[in-house]
Amino acid sequence: MAHTRIPRTAHSRDEADVNRTRTGRRLTQLMLGLCTAIGLTATAWAGQPRDHPAEVTGTASISGRVQASSPRAPLSDVIVSARAGNRGVTKLAVTDADGRYALTGLPPGRYTVSARKGGYLTIQYGQMRAFEPGTPLQIEAGQALARIDLQLPRGSVLTGIVFDQHGQPAVGAMVRARRYQFASGRWDLVGVGSFDSSDDRGFYRLFGLPPGDYYIEVTATAMFGRLAPRAPVYYPSAPDFGSAQRVSVGIGEEVGGLDVILTESDTGQVSGLVVDARGRPQTGARSVNLVGRHPPGLRVRSGQIRADGSFMVEAVPPGEYVLYASTPASEGPVEFAAADLVIIGEDVENIVLRTTIGATATGTLVVDGNLSDAFAPEDLLLFTMPQGFVDVPVGRGTGRVDPDWSFEIGGMGDAQLVRLLGLPDGWVLEAVLLNGRNITDQPVHLPAGRTTGGFRIVVTDRTTRLRATIVDDDGRPVTDCRVVIFAADATRWQYPSRFVRAERPDQHGTIDVRGLPTEHYLVFAATGIPRGAETNPEFLGRIRPTATSFTLGAGETRHLTIRTRLLP
Repeated sequence: MAHTRIPRTAHSRDEADVNRTRTGRRLTQLMLGLCTAIGLTATAWAGQPRDHPAEVTGTASISGRVQASSPRAPLSDVIVSARAGNRGVTKLAVTDADGRYALTGLPPGRYTVSARKGGYLTIQYGQMRAFEPGTPLQIEAGQALARIDLQLPRGSVLTGIVFDQHGQPAVGAMVRARRYQFASGRWDLVGVGSFDSSDDRGFYRLFGLPPGDYYIEVTATAMFGRLAPRAPVYYPSAPDFGSAQRVSVGIGEEVGGLDVILTESDTGQVSGLVVDARGRPQTGARSVNLVGRHPPGLRVRSGQIRADGSFMVEAVPPGEYVLYASTPASEGPVEFAAADLVIIGEDVENIVLRTTIGATATGTLVVDGNLSDAFAPEDLLLFTMPQGFVDVPVGRGTGRVDPDWSFEIGGMGDAQLVRLLGLPDGWVLEAVLLNGRNITDQPVHLPAGRTTGGFRIVVTDRTTRLRATIVDDDGRPVTDCRVVIFAADATRWQYPSRFVRAERPDQHGTIDVRGLPTEHYLVFAATGIPRGAETNPEFLGRIRPTATSFTLGAGETRHLTIRTRLLP
């Protein structure tokens, strides 16, 4: 079908008022989605419209009972939620004295049901192992799914005492359990559960943890009698993650005696100036921040920017970092700066961060398909993000689509992918073009402080669809597994990728994946694939030899039967 640019017609005053209300609601949804997609905090959008979107309702329902797993007993006041990710629908219910719940008014869709209560593990329906997703439930209009029961085990507990280097209890030290895992395209130490502060005895208690292997991280803070912050220490007294001791805990188990001794370590001090494009002190930015690139486990550190633009970040452990600063989004166009930095235990001085408003991209959004009333320009939010390391929340351009389908994306950093939010079900991004060249999956380099035109963003309703049944060696449907779909071309695997998906079969053992780009794919199903493994190119390389091959053409629907395999 030929690309068709759809013009907008004039609105009456009443229609315009309705559209402004609709735009405000939709903008709130899109901003929250963008915060999740590119790692920004919700406070970055302070001052934006906060109207609540209209509730989506239907005629289906899900009901069941929640019990403690051991000893078996009904649990009251458990929050049960059903979420359909593709529709943004979330329903909540609270269990009664018998542990029963009912989620009603659900539109048809594919839902993940989860239950949470303090002191217990948060569990998804059908979840068999920690750190893996549960079984989604496919529900049709008017359908009532009953006996969707969940059992919540008690959370595991880690306890111990934090001592200072003189053997005295360390009061107010921040303690957290971290898990080493591959997520979002790299290995990292990821915090699990809530942190605790050591009490007047130096005692800490980390509770509500899933069973697994952890590293205990302790940080002495400046507010409890020390003149300067300290670098983290890992159980039992390791200055870095590489020499730390791992702690294993079983389901519902309490492991005590995990005492940590705070030790001095080689750290560096980072200092310099933040200036604007003219070299004047950048008074709009509040602080500078350091985000660790390598080794895993490096945490964020920050320092206040003074009135003369100078800053200082103390107690920075050795490692590779990104140093960045930005002005608040609520105070006009964002100015930002970022620089790579290596700390080897010595002070780094005289760094100059020069902020910029970034690059600006302009162009036209093109609709390929039958638009009708599917969406309007104001429903869409454009944004940019880097490929690979994505933890630094600056240089992420944002933009809206105007009524004539033109757009402007401002605040872009270097080497950015262009993406959009707000397309309804059945519509996908088909291509991003710059002067006719396809750059959909190639980071674009634009000069800072300048506007570059010639962009075309094409969206289409000719979406692909993969419908597959997952079976065991006897041909029986399998629900307890994960399915990874990935491009046969390994150059498509770099995170974040449109060509890699991970799915969990529903209660019938089926997956229904929409919107994959046209490509030659491989698919692999197995029990025990951890969450995030699909973003690891090494893992994809291991499963590739036994994966099933198939091709998706433009707008094509494929039906497959996929047999589960053993993990290599």
